[in-house]
Amino acid sequence: RQAELDSPLAQRTWLSQQVAMSTVTISLSPITTIADVEVPGFLSGLESGWSALVTLAKVAVTAAGFFLPFLIIAAIIALVLARNSSKEIAASGGTIGGAGINTATRIISWINIVVYGIAAIVFGILAVAGIGIFAQVASSVDPAINSQTGLADGEYVMDPTGSLVINDKCTFSGTVYTFDNATVADTTIYGEGPAQCGLGTDTSAIYFEVRGGVARIVEVQ
Repeated sequence: RQAELDSPLAQRTWLSQQVAMSTVTISLSPITTIADVEVPGFLSGLESGWSALVTLAKVAVTAAGFFLPFLIIAAIIALVLARNSSKEIAASGGTIGGAGINTATRIISWINIVVYGIAAIVFGILAVAGIGIFAQVASSVDPAINSQTGLADGEYVMDPTGSLVINDKCTFSGTVYTFDNATVADTTIYGEGPAQCGLGTDTSAIYFEVRGGVARIVEVQ
């Protein structure tokens, strides 16, 4: 009986030793947080509607610009046909009618030619103005701005009074201070990417450094 009792005790001791030396695998995973879902409101709906209206206007202007040359050509052809038809009516000695319709066609054709011509001129002016504005805007987000601040090497903070963001590029303009709150100058600096452009949010301070005469945005608040 003692032998029967010692056998389970020996097995328990052996198993406890195996458990003490066994490998334990631990798996860690980050806690997933569920972001609050923002319910669209009136302002977001108004913004979406305005964006759709602007897109529709662009499509309409593009379509008008595409069809404009064809409409002018069609009006000229109608004018030529109406003139030839008027000659035939006059030569027929009254056997062929339609003089009134030809006259109306010629008047409408001339009106269309004048209107389409004015529209073409307006489109041309708008295109030239648009190219000029685009070039001006593009030059305002030039990285070369950072080497034209005229600031000595050091660390600065800007109180931005103006900003321009195009895609992932941006510029900030305002008064520059040193970290001891001494006013330095008014200047403009260039940034690129979400970290330097502030993700499109309102900014109250721009921290930047100048090294070798070139400015670089460090933090946007």
